Amino acid sequence: MLTGKFKLISIICLMLLMPRCAFAQELQCEVTTDLVRIPSEARIRLANFSRVVESYMNSYRWTDEDFQNEDRISCRMEFVFTAADISTSPPRYSAQVFVGSSRPVYNSLQKTSMLRILDANLEFVFDERQGVLQHNDLTFESLSSFLSFYALVILGYDVDTFTKLGGNQYFNRAQQLSQLARSQGGLIKGWDYSDGGGNNRTVLINEMVDPKFQPLREEIFNYHYNGLDEIYRGPSDALEAIIKAVEKFTEIDARYNRSLIVRRFFDAKYIEIAQLFKTATPEQKDLIYKSLIQVDPTHKQTYDQIFSSQPLNQGN
Repeated sequence: MLTGKFKLISIICLMLLMPRCAFAQELQCEVTTDLVRIPSEARIRLANFSRVVESYMNSYRWTDEDFQNEDRISCRMEFVFTAADISTSPPRYSAQVFVGSSRPVYNSLQKTSMLRILDANLEFVFDERQGVLQHNDLTFESLSSFLSFYALVILGYDVDTFTKLGGNQYFNRAQQLSQLARSQGGLIKGWDYSDGGGNNRTVLINEMVDPKFQPLREEIFNYHYNGLDEIYRGPSDALEAIIKAVEKFTEIDARYNRSLIVRRFFDAKYIEIAQLFKTATPEQKDLIYKSLIQVDPTHKQTYDQIFSSQPLNQGN
């Protein structure tokens, strides 16, 4: 009798555990480093840096949601080290960091770029003897708080494309980290409002949670959910949805000039948008082109090349 009960309990336990085994953390982040600008002794001290950062991004559970392994968000971070001071304990470093993420395009095998950010203002300390970075949302730490901030921004951007304003909780948490950085002090380069001429973490995240910019986030949803995800099933309607989204971006940007949300969106999407309209009707091309060169003049050369059927210069 006891044996039968033991077997039943064992089976129940296995059933409870098995679904959990199928779940994974939210991010699948690849981390690379460029160390050529710092002394060789500093490079040696950073031998395990990529592994430590990858572990932090990929092992911590950032949400309460259960992600299947195939649903993990693809992202990458490239640290270009620009300075190192190994006379301090722990050593102090400066770096520029490229942060990128993507998500699948539904009904296709394609992926779409979500984020393309160059954060040029990171200063932090790193002890090479530290095998694991500790996560603490209540205390500012120069490296782990930076990583947590971008993990939450990546999540917020991704969720916003599936549910209108669905990324609120992640953006709010990222803003709390920004506030914590400025209140606790220390190595806060890139967190102050004036850093980078206004192109910094705090300005970006404040825009993401500002109600006046909610229409921009709603159009990011429409671009992906009603446009890009439908492009292979109903291309004509999908292109119309993308035109409306870009027109809305243009309208809002005219009121709030040089919004970081707008700049970040087109930094990630300009080639994709132009290529989507290569085979559009002349009327659709005309509408989207007029909006694009108004809202995103930085990439006008790329738009001119594609809409005039010239070869695309990927270097733009």
